[in-house]
Amino acid sequence: MEYILLTFFILVVILALLFFLSWWQFSQLGMQEHKLKMERILFLAKYVSNSPYFIKENSIFDDSKLTAAKSLGPGICDDFESVFGYDWFIKIRAFNGDTETTCTWTNYPDCNSWKFCTKNQKNISRILPVNIYRKIPEENGIGIMEVGIYI
Repeated sequence: MEYILLTFFILVVILALLFFLSWWQFSQLGMQEHKLKMERILFLAKYVSNSPYFIKENSIFDDSKLTAAKSLGPGICDDFESVFGYDWFIKIRAFNGDTETTCTWTNYPDCNSWKFCTKNQKNISRILPVNIYRKIPEENGIGIMEVGIYI
């Protein structure tokens, strides 16, 4: 009888150890997946901040370049996918007004928001401070850039 109880106890300990190690492995996989997504977002933010499509100089966004890129329409996302990859979005907003006004050629420079490749899908993103060169008053302003990927 003692051998049966000892064997049962050893089996319970081994099963508990297996369940714990399996749970630990799955949690590590989830953390690794989250880390890879964050690295992709930060890489995208760095690449966009240094892209000649959007910046004036040294990570300073140019509002006229942003408006020109935005005016090309939603088809520009297909062209940008070959440069930046798939399933991403960028939202840039300058702090020069209370209301958010999307920039187009008709309301430029009385606008303060640019959105590229946005969809109504589940996403993860990061918000970063940025400098924005406003061409009409010829001054640098501050704003935020939200960079994200769709999951």
